Amino acid sequence: MRSRQPHPERPHFVTWDGTRLCYHEVGDRSSARVVVLVNGLFCSDSYYTFLHAELAAAGYRVVGFDLRGHGLSEPPLDPAHATIQACARDVVALMDHLGIQRAVIGGLSLGVQIELETWRRYPERVRALMAFTGPYENPLGTFYGLRVPPVVWRASLGNLVRFAPRSTNLIWHSVFKLPIVHPVARVLRSTAASAELMQPFYDHQTVVHVPTGLRLALAAIEHSARDLLAGITAPVLIVAGGRDTFTPPELSRTMRDEIPEVDFLEVPEGTHTTLLEVPEVVNPRVLEFLARVEWG
Repeated sequence: MRSRQPHPERPHFVTWDGTRLCYHEVGDRSSARVVVLVNGLFCSDSYYTFLHAELAAAGYRVVGFDLRGHGLSEPPLDPAHATIQACARDVVALMDHLGIQRAVIGGLSLGVQIELETWRRYPERVRALMAFTGPYENPLGTFYGLRVPPVVWRASLGNLVRFAPRSTNLIWHSVFKLPIVHPVARVLRSTAASAELMQPFYDHQTVVHVPTGLRLALAAIEHSARDLLAGITAPVLIVAGGRDTFTPPELSRTMRDEIPEVDFLEVPEGTHTTLLEVPEVVNPRVLEFLARVEWG
């Protein structure tokens, strides 16, 4: 599964290793106030629906892309390039493609690890960081509070990728076509958003290249940006969900306590999809934060 049908409203660019990635823009494309939003694992940009509209209405230029093997982006030419580091290079490759020198980088879930890695490698390209319900390391280490050892994740996910990639892809796609998906997600406290708001996410699960997603999950287990936190000199906004079963709020509090300059918002009733659940709470805080950024 290599190439994906281009969408007339979703242009593509060729990133650093030859992989073709789909990207999009909303808002004022002539604006120097650029915000790059990075998706989470197995996510499309649907979680940013309300934030996109808010930022565009405020005159920002908002840019995003489908991660490798997600949406209309191709899986990497080399499967070994399904890593956090590769995705951070994609962020800057997109900025280069669009002629963007510096931007505020925001990330959701796995996107937080990607944006932190972007800061590690390219701090001169980052004006500020925004972390939405995401960890600084190993997201599966706190998944539903199970505390599953990394070795177990490596064995289980690694075997699926190595020995049953086609079957895994087919089963994953089929499961998310079932009508019980959203009720189950609500029972498992994965989201408190409505079925209508979550449907684009479920639809995306039926086209994502699952082996690439699982490789990124394995890479996320090995990745940590803990060593970066105390040395981040850019302004940072952190948004946490008090009932997030994927990224427990204590991880966001750790970032808050270790990063020097932080604006912190914890939504007590928020889950991993806090951006969709309470945009009336989150979006004004984002706009306040961006208003304080030195745009130059």
